[in-house]
Amino acid sequence: MECSLGVVEQTLGNWVKQYRAGTLKDATSKPRVTAEQMEISRLRAELVRVTMERDILHPTDKDLSMGTPAWEKRRRSSQRGKDETIAWLLWYNRTRMHSMLNYVSPVQFEQDWMEATEKIAA
Repeated sequence: MECSLGVVEQTLGNWVKQYRAGTLKDATSKPRVTAEQMEISRLRAELVRVTMERDILHPTDKDLSMGTPAWEKRRRSSQRGKDETIAWLLWYNRTRMHSMLNYVSPVQFEQDWMEATEKIAA
């Protein structure tokens, strides 16, 4: 029978064992995600966001040194926040690989698209 189905005998035997044990799943079923797994995923995402906020907004030890005027501390923190935000945006658009863009960066995808449309137009 396995020959007519194109299935290896051992695979068919494993399916029978799983069926008898009540653990056989159909090919279209997706693994179920428990509430705990969803909560862990949400908490991980929140941790990433909070860590990023802390890294951008929290002043360094140099900024907290004694003798530095308060306005200078604020200016340094503000400038550091701006610099890190710009650095993150540049990374996000130039370096990060995006699965929906066939694992290329958004800038590279746009360049490839422009080249392809120019070839079609020519």
